[in-house]
Amino acid sequence: SEDVLSKIKFWMEGSYPAPFGTSMIEKQGDGVNDWDSTAYNMILVNETEAFIKNHLQTRPEDPFLTYVALGGVHTPHSPPDKYMNESPIAGEHANGHLDVLLEMDYVVGSLIQILKDNDVDKDTIIIFTSDNGGLAKNKFNEGNKHYSSGPLRGFKSSVYEGGHRVPLTIRWDNGNIPKGETRSNLVGLND
Repeated sequence: SEDVLSKIKFWMEGSYPAPFGTSMIEKQGDGVNDWDSTAYNMILVNETEAFIKNHLQTRPEDPFLTYVALGGVHTPHSPPDKYMNESPIAGEHANGHLDVLLEMDYVVGSLIQILKDNDVDKDTIIIFTSDNGGLAKNKFNEGNKHYSSGPLRGFKSSVYEGGHRVPLTIRWDNGNIPKGETRSNLVGLND
């Protein structure tokens, strides 16, 4: 319909001033006219909070699942100037990739706080992982000794272990998963 078409814009590759920072477009093409890559993770937090509150109001006895796919490891690395709590993000580290990892810490903290504020944290299993190995040794980690895959050979998109081996953290505050324990079991995670 005409209403939908009015919300579409052809974006050229480049950087654009946006409400939360400098939004980046890596490939030209059609997209929503108010796209802001710096707001992506904060939008996820707000949408997740709205979903949880709605679920608890309309179906409080039913379990729920939220899958929150953060944008931290994906380019463009365009962090917001500030997080929702006014903490600075952009420019805090040597590059945008490390800045979005800082933002990811705030996002995860916000999501856990939402669970606590709604008194469902002890009944919620939190799984934190990634879908691919770390970034290649390139412009995102030059000079700062940040190698996402550590000592493993390879990186995201490669066939080697560094391209597929990722951390996995599971938290369940009701006592079924002991805090501070580590395991070396192999887990399969399909993307």
